[in-house]
Amino acid sequence: MRVRGFLTELKRRRVARVSIVYAVVTFAVLQAADIIIPALQLPEWTLTLLVVLTLLGFPIALVLAWAYDLTPAGVQRTEPVREVARDTTRSWLAGALALVSVILVIGAGWWFLGTRGSSAGPIERLAVLPPDKSTDDPAPDHFVEGIHDALISELGRVMGSNADVLGRRSVMRYRATEMSIPEIAAELGVDAIVESLVLKAGDSAVITARLIRAVPERQIWSDTYTRDLRDIAALYTDVAVAVANEIRVSIGPSIGPAEPVDPAAYDAFLLGNHYKNRLTEIEPDMMRAIAYYEQALERDPDYAPAHAGIALAWTLLGWANVVSPDSAWPRMREAADRAWALNRDLPEVRLAAALKKRYYDWDWRGAREEYEQAIALNPSYADALAEYSWFLSTLGDHERAVELARRAYELEPYDPFSRLHLPWALGHSDRFDEAMDEIDALLEDFPGYGLAPWFESHMYTRLGRYEDAVASMRTAMGMLQPDDLGDEYCLLAYLCAKLGRPDEAQQQLAALDRLAADGRYISPVPRSFAYIALEDHDRAMELLTEAYDTRAGWIALFPVWREWLEPLELRQDFLELADRLGFPNWP
Repeated sequence: MRVRGFLTELKRRRVARVSIVYAVVTFAVLQAADIIIPALQLPEWTLTLLVVLTLLGFPIALVLAWAYDLTPAGVQRTEPVREVARDTTRSWLAGALALVSVILVIGAGWWFLGTRGSSAGPIERLAVLPPDKSTDDPAPDHFVEGIHDALISELGRVMGSNADVLGRRSVMRYRATEMSIPEIAAELGVDAIVESLVLKAGDSAVITARLIRAVPERQIWSDTYTRDLRDIAALYTDVAVAVANEIRVSIGPSIGPAEPVDPAAYDAFLLGNHYKNRLTEIEPDMMRAIAYYEQALERDPDYAPAHAGIALAWTLLGWANVVSPDSAWPRMREAADRAWALNRDLPEVRLAAALKKRYYDWDWRGAREEYEQAIALNPSYADALAEYSWFLSTLGDHERAVELARRAYELEPYDPFSRLHLPWALGHSDRFDEAMDEIDALLEDFPGYGLAPWFESHMYTRLGRYEDAVASMRTAMGMLQPDDLGDEYCLLAYLCAKLGRPDEAQQQLAALDRLAADGRYISPVPRSFAYIALEDHDRAMELLTEAYDTRAGWIALFPVWREWLEPLELRQDFLELADRLGFPNWP
């Protein structure tokens, strides 16, 4: 009887009606807020707060409905009655409706919080889109490009191992895109996007940045930062730390106070980065980059990033056999050592040190330690990951090499050079089918990329499929710039000799002689391969000894060429040379 009376009283006091209206209105308000809040660029937690307040307000509304009644005379306290009609069916119906309304309110709140929870889940992968330039005071292209590069690098350092930050080369394709944020995020496989607007106003730089969750598309955070150009490094740190705090990740271990920089030196440094990153014509681009880095150092001799930039540019020139070792390595070594002495907490400085130890010092253990330090400072540093993978393939640590190459690919999915390291690592771990599949996929995405068939030829050579290797090498030579050709003639001469066509091999060597007569540097390492295949082992050893004495770049890859060098392994002078190189996996 007491239950029936209570239910009848609920009906009389209109508690059920109030609860139903409250549930309907709550759901409508939350639906509207889910649209309006992002449009007003309010913080992400605004909707969560609204849901919590709605849930807290529900029992208050029920209490007020029980205690008061809205009458023509105004709001009046509801008087209890001694007896009420016992319409059992209606009383139970009123109680049921009240219960349903409670469930609706709680369910709506739970649903919205659950939806928000799923959309506000962990952000594990970020992409920084190329910044827009303010139309009020457009900054130079190289300045905006430099801001973009620095934001990516600083976010990688700040995030540490908590979140991946995709590399610059893969996101540049979205510079003028009309794709939506969810479409870009789906293509890149990221959880969130960072957008920014850059303004260079006199002696100050202004960045307006915002963090956008991709699915559902929702702005999480936005802010504007202004710094004097001397403190521009601190500007990047401000933005990166704000993003890290917003997605609730701990700050990486290498973040400290940023040092001021001379604005003119920084501008020259950004121009150096612009040419170093282009990679359209290796020699002229790298030489321009070096010239701008040197301009930066004229203004600020202790600017470590410029020294590191010089070291990295000379390394590429020396490793790619564009210039002679005696031109590249002393300058690379000097710049790398200077950068390391000035600031060893920068990942680029550690990478430069690793390359110096690898190509000049032949300190394999020291190089490994520096690679590890570069990656520890910035786990999203795709170039360091790719280079380290290449190095580990040389040392025979194939499992780790594949792991790092795959990670570099994930961080730079639309950069063909980063993708090349995966088939290289797979092929040298004797996973040839997988390596060929990766090369095919690369050629499908980048049909004119000449290094892909070059790598394919290398894999065919390891398999002894020399006709296929010749076809791939000729394809590569047709795609590469004529001024970049040199080593390719050596490798083609080797393949022709292996196929029993010594006249064709000699024709390729004659082409090399003409290039050398025109002043082109020809590395003695690939040239020795041709003489090995022609069974002129004495001449091959002369060339390998020259490579050792001059520190030719490819001799630092000695174990990689084992199939090419195998016929010399019975010679004592060859074994002594290999022993002096000190590779842990040779013989």
